[in-house]
Amino acid sequence: MARNKKKRSEAKKIRSRFAHSNSLDKVIYPLAGLSNKTIKFVICIFLVVMTFAVYSQIQDHEFINFDDHIYITENLHVKAGLTSESVKWAFTTFHAGMWFPMTWLSHILDYQLYGLHPKGYLLTNLFFHITNALLLFIVLLRMTGALWQTSFVAVMFALHPLNVESVAWVAERKNVLSTLFWLLTIWAYIRYVQKTNVTRYCLVVLFFTCGLMSKAMLVTLPFVLLLLDYWPMGRFKFGNKNEPDLPEYIEHKAPLQRLIWEKVPLIALAIGSIIMTVMAHGDTLQSLEAYPLQGRVINALVSYLLYIQKMVWPSGMSIFYPHPGNALPVWQGIGSAILLVFVTIGAIGMSPACTLPFGWMVVVPGNLGSRNWNCAVRMAGYGRSICLCTTYWNIHHGCVGTATVYGKMALQGKDAIHISRNNNPHVNVNNLGTSESLEKQYYDFQACC
Repeated sequence: MARNKKKRSEAKKIRSRFAHSNSLDKVIYPLAGLSNKTIKFVICIFLVVMTFAVYSQIQDHEFINFDDHIYITENLHVKAGLTSESVKWAFTTFHAGMWFPMTWLSHILDYQLYGLHPKGYLLTNLFFHITNALLLFIVLLRMTGALWQTSFVAVMFALHPLNVESVAWVAERKNVLSTLFWLLTIWAYIRYVQKTNVTRYCLVVLFFTCGLMSKAMLVTLPFVLLLLDYWPMGRFKFGNKNEPDLPEYIEHKAPLQRLIWEKVPLIALAIGSIIMTVMAHGDTLQSLEAYPLQGRVINALVSYLLYIQKMVWPSGMSIFYPHPGNALPVWQGIGSAILLVFVTIGAIGMSPACTLPFGWMVVVPGNLGSRNWNCAVRMAGYGRSICLCTTYWNIHHGCVGTATVYGKMALQGKDAIHISRNNNPHVNVNNLGTSESLEKQYYDFQACC
């Protein structure tokens, strides 16, 4: 008895030291608590009603002359409807410099259901967005057990202005769809961790594969899962003699080597997705001669701070952000790097569980990429707002860095999305403001924000 009591005491100390107080040994079944079931149900209903109320105005939007015509209105394969030939095309085409079969299939199915009525397409986007908000609530709650912090994050994600573009723009279906599979992959992974077997792991692989075929931004999700193994799941086995050997606590621990091998099939899929994406981009990839490495590094560092600024004060939002090229001075890059270093050190100091350094190592290489001849940059992507909103939760929880990593890595290492429409006279960046449809949608964006 005395020995078991001592072990339990040691377990509490270790969990406190590594900020694993809400690890899987306590939160495997947080959604099953009878006392809080009603509250959770009310929160979910509130998320659905509130999000729909804010975004319902998108029903009156139209297609715009920026990407929508390439993806849908002038795409004969999509307008052919759901046929064996269109399905084959979705999996084999590099149309518009993209390879995302699941996204093409969703557009094809929308056309089969709605024809060329934009209301149906936009309501489908809204459906995915509401589902993502609910999934985010469920996933965070199962991992942390923190009901009210999780609710706050889900509300922030559902209503944050950074997400308006992806919901109110038909061509951005790839963002809401890939985020859906991103969250489903994490949900399936939590179930796999609870009971490791081949069937549950295959579900993780299935959702991850569908996510990669929706948008390649999921390529670093295996590293996100590894970070989740450390916190909040607490699966890392450190080999400490004082580690508790209580069955419910040890069952989910494993050496780092095993956890890495566990991600190898997912990493292989990510590499395959990268290869397909590079093949799809083809001649649109920009060389270092057009955009030198120094300019890319400076732009990546400055962009990190711009994301933080738009998280706190989302002003100056736009559908189009011209790439600065080599116009940014060196001192801005150096200043941004110094500030990010201080943020990293401060985050680590606030909590031993912070995994921010790993996040920088994974994200920075992808931020250096640049493609397409006109290099238009879209700021503040849909998936990025997951981590930006989760940052608020971590500030409250005393661990700013962890959420920052999850969100940054969720963006899969892309600081910018560059838009190329070669040989397409309908897309003229200089004339975007003259489109009445685009102008209406812009003001609707502002109203929704």
